[in-house]
Amino acid sequence: MIGVFTVRDLSGKTNSPRTVNTCVGIYKVRRRRRCRRGGGDKGRCPCRGCSGQCSVCPLAVVHIVDEALAPGASEVHQGGNVAGWYETGKGDVKKGFAETDVIIERTYATQRTMHAAIEPNGALALPESDDVLVYCLGKGPFNIRRAVALACGLEENRVRLIQPVIGGAFGGKDYDINVIASRCAMAAMITKRPCKMVWSREEVFVEETRCYPFTLRCKVGARKMVG
Repeated sequence: MIGVFTVRDLSGKTNSPRTVNTCVGIYKVRRRRRCRRGGGDKGRCPCRGCSGQCSVCPLAVVHIVDEALAPGASEVHQGGNVAGWYETGKGDVKKGFAETDVIIERTYATQRTMHAAIEPNGALALPESDDVLVYCLGKGPFNIRRAVALACGLEENRVRLIQPVIGGAFGGKDYDINVIASRCAMAAMITKRPCKMVWSREEVFVEETRCYPFTLRCKVGARKMVG
């Protein structure tokens, strides 16, 4: 392990609250959250596998939506496991169902899926004085440039991005590629040498963003055809 570096290690760069959360290192580090319940007092920490003397405890795993929404579920983020709530409507729904001849209610579930493009994610970054040049196979070059600038504490006009031909896209080339490009750019600027990162197929399955499973509850009403 040479070290784990953040934007703070890039001298003269802007350190916003968001930029310092991006780090680059040789080994992956499992994120843990400080145990707020145990307080380090022996016998008082209810976390599984904790002796009461630790300062951090691993979070319980939440696999499916119903588990995440159940009372007492482990919170992925402080404040609950609901990422967002949106409500929309048109017309009088209650009146519409009251006037229907048949109502069908169903619950559907989808499985977890991977993008798995033929070409795995990769990027190449080269330091240019106090700027950085990034070759990156992504779908949104301006989004990638914005992410790299944010991670490195640079103004966007100091990040030059070249997008070669893409060998397969899907959603992984829209978000995950931002992470790879940012890591390469940070490593290149810290070491003052070119940096290349290409995920293997195994790494794609381990770290790439997934299409998460959905549970959909649908209620549909219809009228009988007349004539």
